[in-house]
Amino acid sequence: MTDRFLTKEALIDRDIHHAFCDEMGEEITQELLVAFSNSLNTAIEQLTRAPVTPPTVIELAHAIASTAELLGCLALAKLARDIDLHRNEPPEQLIDLDIDTFVALLIQARAFVESRLSG
Repeated sequence: MTDRFLTKEALIDRDIHHAFCDEMGEEITQELLVAFSNSLNTAIEQLTRAPVTPPTVIELAHAIASTAELLGCLALAKLARDIDLHRNEPPEQLIDLDIDTFVALLIQARAFVESRLSG
């Protein structure tokens, strides 16, 4: 992963996000944002406390990927899908899963979701 994934421009594709909101409506979008916020909080909590294992990271990535993509969080969705590719053969080292970038993208996605929920 490179730093370009950590920029606000790369984090959210606002066209995708707005298209989803327009198609699904405000009520469903808000419900999904609340559920996604809860998932992000859980993932961040689990990934920032020790010990973290590769299978845990892979499961969390799998759980986050689809919703992240639906809401336009493309950098997070891409990395989550890349991590999920290790499902059948988890690496022994966490560094192989780029966990630091994953956590940073989760935190940025949470900030975006919270901004959408607050107004």
